[in-house]
Amino acid sequence: MTSVAECTGELGIRADEPLLDRARLPGVVTGLLTSVRSVERAAFAAVGPADILSATEDALASGGDWPEGSPVNDAWPEKGLTAVDFAGAEPRRLSIALRLPSPGTALEAAEALGDGRGVLSRRLEALRPPWRLERASATTRPRGACLRVDALPPGGNPGPTGSEIARVLALAADEIDREVAVSSRKGESPLEEALVRPTDPGDAASAAAWRGLANRLPAGQARRFVAYAAPLADRNRVELGRAMVELRESLARPIFETRVRTESGQSGFWLLAASTCGTASESAADAGEAASLVSSLALVQKSRDGVLFEPWIAADGIGILAHAPRLSAAELPAEHARRVASALGDLIATSRPTPTARLTAHEELLDALGRTPRPGFSFMLDELSQGHPSWLEARGTIAALGAAASQSFDAALQHWLASPLRLSVLANGDATQAETARRELERWISPVRGDALRCPAPSRIEPRTGELTIMTTPGEIAESAYLGVPLARFEGRLPLEARASAVLLNRTGGWLDRALADLPATASATVLGGPRAAALIVRLAAPREQRDPALARIRALFDRFATGIATSADVAFADRELARADAAERRDPRRRIVELWRGAGPAARLDSGRLAKFLAEIGRAGRLVVLVVPPGS
Repeated sequence: MTSVAECTGELGIRADEPLLDRARLPGVVTGLLTSVRSVERAAFAAVGPADILSATEDALASGGDWPEGSPVNDAWPEKGLTAVDFAGAEPRRLSIALRLPSPGTALEAAEALGDGRGVLSRRLEALRPPWRLERASATTRPRGACLRVDALPPGGNPGPTGSEIARVLALAADEIDREVAVSSRKGESPLEEALVRPTDPGDAASAAAWRGLANRLPAGQARRFVAYAAPLADRNRVELGRAMVELRESLARPIFETRVRTESGQSGFWLLAASTCGTASESAADAGEAASLVSSLALVQKSRDGVLFEPWIAADGIGILAHAPRLSAAELPAEHARRVASALGDLIATSRPTPTARLTAHEELLDALGRTPRPGFSFMLDELSQGHPSWLEARGTIAALGAAASQSFDAALQHWLASPLRLSVLANGDATQAETARRELERWISPVRGDALRCPAPSRIEPRTGELTIMTTPGEIAESAYLGVPLARFEGRLPLEARASAVLLNRTGGWLDRALADLPATASATVLGGPRAAALIVRLAAPREQRDPALARIRALFDRFATGIATSADVAFADRELARADAAERRDPRRRIVELWRGAGPAARLDSGRLAKFLAEIGRAGRLVVLVVPPGS
């Protein structure tokens, strides 16, 4: 810690150095007082009305002349230094000191870095395990100044490893350098402001006197000193040099796979950061965990620095969308990209939703799923996915979301961060904005990201077929049934043929309406899924005595799929509807950035041959029917 203490000018001796001999102490004190009593090493200041200042000046002039004394040297350090000190005692402490040529920069940076809710403090607290900012201080010197930051790891044993310390050091150094760069634009104005800022006249006089001694000699280039103090027992746990080399190698590898599309002239800049694993690791017990995670984060602060956040939830990707218009015509494209990425990185790396925010996110997901309990539908999802319902419905199930509030947010976040991540960018300037955004986002995320994981390998599933009966719970519509058909799993957006089938089944006067025309029954179809499972599910609502005839009609309809059912008029209608919907959606940047994330090509037109093949596969596939009946039936 000697190099750091010398930078700040603090008194002290190393723990492994011998204590000062008491017999020599009076001589040392006398020598210090003698050296201070010189024109070169002391300054006086007074605060008050002009007559008091004049009287003070006269009083000082009436005394004897002070000796000139030897000139202050305050040698500028030739180089920086990084060291680990195992001679110290608890608490363990990481100290970073910068010898800077500008006292004003040091003072301004210290004030910003020392804010208890500032960026540095929040980033340290977000680490796992969390660290704590102890202090940030600035010391003006005859040559330049010293800026110092101290951070403390959690107490107890064992202490942090070398890799953990290296990660904290990289984080803290990054924030210090950025704050120094921002503060340097103010020049020496913060130093002058220190003279008028205090409300206590004694503090103001002290600052003025110190100002008279500070920064009188030419300074050199900035120098950095790093010291980690720990007890001797930590020696075998801390190899900081090797850990820093490994960290630099790790940081050189991008976290995000990046895709960019330039839309010059657009007012907004858009980012989508999402896990390519989607819901792959979820089961029935935690279905919707990732959806709950990103929904909760997006609710922590719906906007920050003018940037808006939205969750994006799909079976093939779970993430957060961030976007913002330019602050003004003066904001450069690179600054625009950096602002959006920094806000998103800050949100992901440091935000921790309150229980209220998490509950609100769950409520919104439940609203999207439909609050009325649907055990028949949930059972259908579970059976068609072999215990992985979020492979079909990425938002999860009502039962799993109900238990999500008691699950660990930190564990879910760490799992999401460790998964393969992809970043898509809609740039409104040029393609270089994507690299600016990626670097800024990774600056926030790297320190809090653990070891990288791979997505679980796709597994073959055998969806259940046949007919099953389950009992309802209070609030469930008793007179209902579900018919499900497993489909070939798919990458990206729902296949065009699947969307067309849903349009033709659900349209007014469409296939389902015609099949049930003379029965007091209604039905609707939905297609769900992604890269691990997919299914077409029809929900039937009918009086109990009409349920079986209605199911027979739907089965007969699906049988007709195998031999051809879609007419040229059907194909033309579906093609027009899908083209109209696509044209409307593509005006929304949300659709375009998701397509970019998925690597989707231009929208295709519906082909009657491919549609007929898709329907024939449905007609020949096995089916699962779930009958929902009230208790006691």
